[in-house]
Amino acid sequence: MSKEVTFSEPFYVEDKVVAGLALAEEIAPNLFRCAFYSEQRSLYGTRGEKERTIVAKFVLTADALRALTHALAGIGRAAPDDFSDMPATSIHQH
Repeated sequence: MSKEVTFSEPFYVEDKVVAGLALAEEIAPNLFRCAFYSEQRSLYGTRGEKERTIVAKFVLTADALRALTHALAGIGRAAPDDFSDMPATSIHQH
């Protein structure tokens, strides 16, 4: 019998829209830094040009990285436009 795990969010943590993974590096034994980027219209380039901007960085243990990879691989098996079988979970009570 497994015990249900609960989470709290004592302060607001904003959502980030990411387009991809910019960097994944081992920074210490069992610790990995992942940087994620978003795409936007270039502020300094030519008209219509896009640039990639780092919007989030996470430092993960090897176990957390494995769990994240496993969870995302399960989501990736769904058709690109059909996430209906993905469980909708939230830490917020309605």
